[in-house]
Amino acid sequence: MIDVEEYIRDNHGNPFEKWFASLDVQKDIRRAKLLVDEYKRRKSAELHTR
Repeated sequence: MIDVEEYIRDNHGNPFEKWFASLDVQKDIRRAKLLVDEYKRRKSAELHTR
């Protein structure tokens, strides 16, 4: 297991820049999960109405 903060400092200078960049990625992942949840909800609703 690598020390994430140490890795960021060694490879990317300012740890906060990297952290903010990762926040954008996390937002995209969260959005994707919400879309999947919505899709599953609609699918199960379709099954129940048949």
